[in-house]
Amino acid sequence: RESPGARDTSRVVVVHAWPPSGPPASTMHAWSGCEGKQDNDETHGHSVVPAPTFESIQRRKPLFANAADLKERIREEIKTKGYDVKDLYKEQGIAQRIARSDWFEYVTLGVISANAVWIAIETDSNDADTLLDAHPGIVVGENFFCGYFFWEWTC
Repeated sequence: RESPGARDTSRVVVVHAWPPSGPPASTMHAWSGCEGKQDNDETHGHSVVPAPTFESIQRRKPLFANAADLKERIREEIKTKGYDVKDLYKEQGIAQRIARSDWFEYVTLGVISANAVWIAIETDSNDADTLLDAHPGIVVGENFFCGYFFWEWTC
């Protein structure tokens, strides 16, 4: 007859529990051959974890998706038109014509890059507390970028 604290060891896997200073988790491994031992001092620090059942293995999802479904989803994604902000622009007027043009996009990217360099130069060379007290070249540069970005925003 079994004792009240005995476990059914036919479905138990014993996993070694390394001390905090022991090897990393990648070197930890499952131990076997501990049939008949109870979860007490006889396990020598091992954790007792129930082994997976056949039913739990059968319920798992497949590792790889169905290839046919995946191909069909990719084909549908290719067919759909991606997001383009130009689709939201008006159809008439000079501002939409400027905003849709490639040169406007390239010039704006150039001005953004120049502004990044300007911020570095202005930060190093401007000792004034306000823009009114700054060197006239600093004032012209700041107002140029402010004016360009405001004009870009209105287009």
